[in-house]
Amino acid sequence: CAEMFAGEASWDPELGAAILVVDGSRLVFFENKKTAMVDGMPFELSRKPVLSKVKLLIPFDSLCEMLSRGVDQVGAAEFVVGEPNQ
Repeated sequence: CAEMFAGEASWDPELGAAILVVDGSRLVFFENKKTAMVDGMPFELSRKPVLSKVKLLIPFDSLCEMLSRGVDQVGAAEFVVGEPNQ
């Protein structure tokens, strides 16, 4: 997701959280918690992030909402993401 939105991603093992910095916003996703953080403010996710063997899988719809971007599913595995809302 960080690549898709030209951001940076890191993993904090002490928090058990993925940290994304996108468009100047700091997004923190915690493993198995339905609440994330956007610039220090809580944000309710549509689903809990799940840790796979190599990455934290986060709900894409919630990520787009956090970034104020619309998202439409146009195929089985194809999405169109809008520009940030002004």
